[in-house]
Amino acid sequence: MPTTRVYRSTDAGAPALYRDAESLQSLLYACLDTGYGAQSGAGWTRSYTAAGKAVFKQGGGSGEYIRMLDDPGSGYASVACTGYETMSDVDTGTNPYPVVGAVTFTYMAPSSGIALPWTVVADDRTFYFYNHNPSDSDYRGGAFGDGYSYQSSGLYRTFLGATGYVRGTALPDPGADTWFTPRNHLGVYNATDRPLSLIGDTAKGVSGLLKGTVPYPHGPDNKIWLAPLELVDHLTPAIRMRLRGMWHWLHDTAAVADADVFDGVGDMVGKNFLIVRNVFDGSAYRHVVVHETSSTWDTN
Repeated sequence: MPTTRVYRSTDAGAPALYRDAESLQSLLYACLDTGYGAQSGAGWTRSYTAAGKAVFKQGGGSGEYIRMLDDPGSGYASVACTGYETMSDVDTGTNPYPVVGAVTFTYMAPSSGIALPWTVVADDRTFYFYNHNPSDSDYRGGAFGDGYSYQSSGLYRTFLGATGYVRGTALPDPGADTWFTPRNHLGVYNATDRPLSLIGDTAKGVSGLLKGTVPYPHGPDNKIWLAPLELVDHLTPAIRMRLRGMWHWLHDTAAVADADVFDGVGDMVGKNFLIVRNVFDGSAYRHVVVHETSSTWDTN
């Protein structure tokens, strides 16, 4: 089973994240590939680099690539990201997703020269990146890697999620497509973008938000309630996969603080969890994201 690792800007020897050229690429190089201080890398490879650009390849799973390109127009406060199934150099690859343009990982960077707090949760096939302004705990982020496919073959399960990617939707609603994958479940690559949207347990949740309505603490069992988060292809339609190591918090967000941790019980025994609170959805900072920090992510 792949090893799950949590990287933080407060770790000894951690790289700093600045509003500077190639800063995010350098940070991910340290987290995903080389490691730093006492932290080992997550098992990825930085395959290609050039000025303002970097390409990272999954170490396990589907073995796909993410290409990252600085956006000088933003003062390097954002990085344009595109997934590829294969790549032969920093600018050349097959089956990009999204097909047109790119998705954006955006920094919370007030100005150059100020180090930004950040967190990366990763294994050798999936990573989730978060950073926030030093003056508050509001997070932006992005994600890339393998989901847990609902196909018995486990194929066609790679995704790319942009800043604002945590917006939830109801099952029939394609209105918050901020995730992309290169193929449908039949393996057909699309000449147009194949967007995905995120769903959780809408019956216990709040429409469009990663939070819930279950009382906390929950009286009958005095437990925390979580639900899987899934990616839906509305063009097919199909529920394609669930996210690995990321869960829907089904209580009000006021019940917890950022960076709270807890252990699983019952069906979740052996799992450990980290809360990232006030995550951006494209318009507001209002979500709780829950990550497994134990090496227990579902894998196929």
